[in-house]
Amino acid sequence: MQPPLAHDTVHVWRVSLAGPAQQLRACWAVLPDDERARARRFAFARDRRRFIMAHGALRQVLARYLGVAPRAIDFAVSPRGKPSLRVPVGTAVLQFNLAHAGEVALIGLAAARAVGVDVEPVRALSDGLAVAEHALSVAERTSLAAAPSAAATWAAFFWYWTRKEAILKATGDGLGVPLPQVDVAWPAQTQARLQPIEVLDLSGAPHRLGVLDLRPGPGYAAAVAVDGADWHSTLFSWPGGMV
Repeated sequence: MQPPLAHDTVHVWRVSLAGPAQQLRACWAVLPDDERARARRFAFARDRRRFIMAHGALRQVLARYLGVAPRAIDFAVSPRGKPSLRVPVGTAVLQFNLAHAGEVALIGLAAARAVGVDVEPVRALSDGLAVAEHALSVAERTSLAAAPSAAATWAAFFWYWTRKEAILKATGDGLGVPLPQVDVAWPAQTQARLQPIEVLDLSGAPHRLGVLDLRPGPGYAAAVAVDGADWHSTLFSWPGGMV
């Protein structure tokens, strides 16, 4: 059983979705029937494998903290699609969020604090200008225009994107809030350092969050956002332990 989370600690688990066959089998074994049905609906084997690995790892990680069997975990989903633990299961205060893209998944965990994570492979987008107009604030677009190279432009774009998604997943609004209203135009941190930010949710209520850039692997941008700014993070690698 995983040691309980302190109130000022956030755990982030990094999962490789390209794990060996025995990990894939172990993840499949813990999925309930409805998640197995979702997995079967994927047209491509690659996408099916990634779904099984991400959601199976989520159940196994949560089981470490809750002290229950992975298949016994039951989820509730908010009206805007954010999952949470259905009460009662172990402890009701454990908050979590899952994101996966490419061959990497991240699982963020916090005690009685809203948490959001996001991860994206850094790549050029064919419709990048249109996406930037839709998703970025004026300050963010100005910063991209000043980037010294195309590679730097796309790296900055995905730092901004993952920060925004992590923030909106933490508030529970998903992409319901217009992305240009969430301004994250600070430079990428060379060291792990929290960036406090205040955003309004769809109801107009303010949220003060701490945002931390993550580096889950070469070629990926990622971020975690958590309610409040008085916390620190620990990175774990599934199925092992602390990195």
